[in-house]
Amino acid sequence: MDALKRYLSGTGHPNDERFAHFDGSDTGDQDISPEKLGETFRPTLFVQAISDSPYIPRGRRGGEAEIEVHFVPGLLDSGNLSGGHAAIWFHTCTLTMDVVLDGEVATMLGEPQPEDDSVTTQFDIYIHAHLLGAYNDYNTV
Repeated sequence: MDALKRYLSGTGHPNDERFAHFDGSDTGDQDISPEKLGETFRPTLFVQAISDSPYIPRGRRGGEAEIEVHFVPGLLDSGNLSGGHAAIWFHTCTLTMDVVLDGEVATMLGEPQPEDDSVTTQFDIYIHAHLLGAYNDYNTV
């Protein structure tokens, strides 16, 4: 959980060439861009992915909502089946995020976290790619 908290406290896109081509319109919504939101860009992406709203949701009875993050054991190296890391599943109705733990994700989560927020970790890249990919991409039942 420390890796997620650290990621959320960072600003803008992680410093990685995979995000170099994003220009602020990457979310498809000019109100949710690194330039407009500054320090709240990453937390807003997270809340948007988990709730389908850029605003912190209210609970069922009007109080504070509880956002849950589950780390789900998966196949030891399930991410290698597709050539990437294991999936993250967002459930907007229940405000939950399921992170499938394969060997690579477990390793990323177990690494010591740098104190310097400007240092980009592999987990930063992994979670950021999933948050950008989840933006306004939901299934309806």
